[in-house]
Amino acid sequence: DQFLVSLQTFDKDAFPLENKEFVRKYTGPADAPNPEFNKDFMISKSFAAAGLCDWVVNICIYHDIFLDVEPKRQKLAQAQQQLSDANKKLAAVRAHVKGLEDRKAELQAQLEEATNAKNELEAKAESTAKRLNLAQRLVDGLKDEGVRWDNNVASLDEKMRLLVGDVMVA
Repeated sequence: DQFLVSLQTFDKDAFPLENKEFVRKYTGPADAPNPEFNKDFMISKSFAAAGLCDWVVNICIYHDIFLDVEPKRQKLAQAQQQLSDANKKLAAVRAHVKGLEDRKAELQAQLEEATNAKNELEAKAESTAKRLNLAQRLVDGLKDEGVRWDNNVASLDEKMRLLVGDVMVA
């Protein structure tokens, strides 16, 4: 039981390379396995030996694959960490860009509001200039009329002064 549990809980990822090299003397290299150290050959000798040979061969094959895959897993983990860091930076940049776009929209609205206010003031200034021009023309016209009226008043005063004499002469 204890031997079976040790096989089931064997740390196949931490299989020391020197132990594997020692076992390879019996199993043969992965590309040219020993024909006498496999399940099919051993089954004629003992079912337990066949199972144990199969386990040893499979552990060696697994470890070969593990040694090939583990650096790739580490690179994957490193790449995922870099991706996570880059995504965090990207999120920060996007948040900053969003803030800048919001600020741009706010400034654009202020510019539009200021432009509208300027246009209104220019329209009022133009209207006021027109009214000022009309008022100036009216004042100039009334000034000439005032001179004419002063002359008429002087003329009527003169006629009124002479009226009594004109009536007596007539």
